[in-house]
Amino acid sequence: MVIGVVIAGIDRLFLYVGGWFAPHALSPATMINTFEQVNGSHPGFRRNHAKGVCINGYFESNGRGVALSKAK
Repeated sequence: MVIGVVIAGIDRLFLYVGGWFAPHALSPATMINTFEQVNGSHPGFRRNHAKGVCINGYFESNGRGVALSKAK
């Protein structure tokens, strides 16, 4: 009986991780599909960049990334 309970518990964990208990939870696919529903279809563009929103910022290096990049 204990073995059956353990196996059933493991089974439930797999179902939980697979999203069977929360089918309407946020996922990458639902987020991208919502972008398309709100902003419409833009063929030829990635769906999350189709609106053309741009971000501007400033980066000041501390010099520790020299080994990782050749950017100036």
